[in-house]
Amino acid sequence: MNSKYSSVLLADQRSGDYHIYPEHLRNIPIPLVSTEIQEKVSDIVEELLQLPSESVSFGERFSDLNKIVYQLYGLTEEEIAVLQQECNDLQNVSDRARNLATKISDLFN
Repeated sequence: MNSKYSSVLLADQRSGDYHIYPEHLRNIPIPLVSTEIQEKVSDIVEELLQLPSESVSFGERFSDLNKIVYQLYGLTEEEIAVLQQECNDLQNVSDRARNLATKISDLFN
């Protein structure tokens, strides 16, 4: 759930809806993995929670997490490239929405 892939899958499930409902999460395919992989992912996520999101270490560990997820889902290099573009697009939309919300808030202050 903490990867670019799951972000895109969730966005696709929601079809532009801002709310996340249980059925959105239930529809995300979760591969069965070994305890070793689960622990590795958990360790990376724990590290990410402790790091500032702007740090180089955060970016490196997040990249490590994404690589594991891509392998678990068997994504090709081409699919990864498409996925990364979709993530960038989602981030741009999110940034624009945040900027618009700030401007609207400033109008009322």
